[in-house]
Amino acid sequence: LADYFVKVVIKKKEPLKVWAKICEDIRKMLVCLLNHDIYYTDLKPQNILVCTQDGEPKYYIGDLDGAYISPSGGYTYSYVTPEKILNRGVGLKPYNPNGLDPVKFISYHLGVLYIYVLKLGTMAAKMKSIDDAKKIHSSLQGIPDKKVRDTLLKLLEPDPKKRTDLRKVSFV
Repeated sequence: LADYFVKVVIKKKEPLKVWAKICEDIRKMLVCLLNHDIYYTDLKPQNILVCTQDGEPKYYIGDLDGAYISPSGGYTYSYVTPEKILNRGVGLKPYNPNGLDPVKFISYHLGVLYIYVLKLGTMAAKMKSIDDAKKIHSSLQGIPDKKVRDTLLKLLEPDPKKRTDLRKVSFV
């Protein structure tokens, strides 16, 4: 997905609108999985495959090792959520040690996937504290597209109790 963005999307007339559409398609894919009680917890550009055969791109999850049929499972440390940092867990540990909603973790990952192309993804990968998460969150105010900005503010909310479920937002 990252290569596709660099080689194709960035050359479009309005690349961020195209990127928002791509992230919306991925969001719908995640919602479909959640509706079937499958929790995909390893969302990152490297795990989304793009097929451009027959014109319109289609997106596929390329690494199903990150899919679980229970609310606990693994995660990619690079895209860990603020609450996981507070729990100091690293590696494949249960997602839900304190009764937190695993969908909120996946929602945060979707937000990170979007900001990855805005060069904020590296900030998320280096996040070590709640203060770092708050810096990322406040930096979103500069995103010109109000719909995308509002969606990201909801998905990347540092407080998991206030974070919006990815099933209740849209990028487009």
